[in-house]
Amino acid sequence: MDAVQPKIMLMILQQVWVPSLSLVDGPDEDKLVAVAATKCLTESPDIFANRPLWEQLRAALDAKLKGTEVTENADEDGQEDALDAELAGGGYTAAYAKLANASMPERPVLGEIADPKQFAESTLANFLSRVGGGG
Repeated sequence: MDAVQPKIMLMILQQVWVPSLSLVDGPDEDKLVAVAATKCLTESPDIFANRPLWEQLRAALDAKLKGTEVTENADEDGQEDALDAELAGGGYTAAYAKLANASMPERPVLGEIADPKQFAESTLANFLSRVGGGG
């Protein structure tokens, strides 16, 4: 995807996926989001190198695990104002939609991970101890 536009995956993560984490609902979906976000935080050098994105994803994951919403501070770049202006002018907004008629899988989702919160906390703690960061 970087051949299409450099750092496109980081932009999708920051502008679409992270803001939509709180919209994901359901025990299996919550588990998938927690594991995916944890793996992004701990296994992607590009995300770790982009400290603001890493912190934004970490805050969204923490809020998701606690069942709360992330409240954003004032954005220094004014990106939020630009987004609001774009949306007011009929811009595009991505949204998570749960399919009403989709059947659930017969097997447990990520059966090897019993508690996604414990998985995220232990994986992040191990990662931060390896990299020497306080997160």
